[in-house]
Amino acid sequence: ININNNILSSLFPFQDHMNEATKQELYDFVQSIRKPFFESHPSLLGTNTGTGKGKGNVQEEENENELEHDHENSNDNVLPYDIYNCPEHPPPNYPYEYSLLSIINNWNPNNTSFPTLDNRPKIYASICRFDFKKGIADVQKALNYREAELPFILRDDPTVLEVVKRWNTPGYLSNLLNENGNGNKNGNSASASASAYKTEYSESNHLMFFRTSKNSKSNLREELKDWTPPMSEVYLTYDEWVEKASQPLEDMAPDKPHYYFRVNA
Repeated sequence: ININNNILSSLFPFQDHMNEATKQELYDFVQSIRKPFFESHPSLLGTNTGTGKGKGNVQEEENENELEHDHENSNDNVLPYDIYNCPEHPPPNYPYEYSLLSIINNWNPNNTSFPTLDNRPKIYASICRFDFKKGIADVQKALNYREAELPFILRDDPTVLEVVKRWNTPGYLSNLLNENGNGNKNGNSASASASAYKTEYSESNHLMFFRTSKNSKSNLREELKDWTPPMSEVYLTYDEWVEKASQPLEDMAPDKPHYYFRVNA
């Protein structure tokens, strides 16, 4: 799809009610609450292990050969593209992949506090990021990657930013969620309030996925009789969860209780 302003409007029709001043106000608000970008370090950018599982490369052959040639003559640990300024069409082997162990070793989930932003580890990153504020050029890139059925990130769609601002309005989520909970009305949960939601509870920051079957064989049930699941379920209202999530950092250390608040659409 080759787009112009008219096609852009048809692809994002909900923005027709916004003038440029309104959009700029949303951009400014989100920028005021947005955390700084994490820096990607070249030595942490992975190797040529991308699977290219989409429809295939739609990049022109000449550009594709040029990228492949550049990569062959470069350090294998350096991406041949800038995730903040990606080529118009997906490059060869996009997206690059990393082992989960490498990611965890680089950023210890048990130690996420750093004296300053400069002390944060560099991160692994290979997914292209496009910016709606840049207009047709970046939206066209996003459409090309979508056509190739490959992942990307599109930032700052004003329609989405409206939701961001609304959700950051004090009391908005509290009023909304307190009207529609899935609490146990029979009083068998930690909170019998209908405005309470199922919340996963762990005694540490390891919220482990597990599954047990009621139809397990008898010998397996015998083996599991003394087993304690890694997590349990409690019921909390949104306000109760926010209170716990707003505790001082020392009260949310890796060995302290953690709560995973769940809201289903």
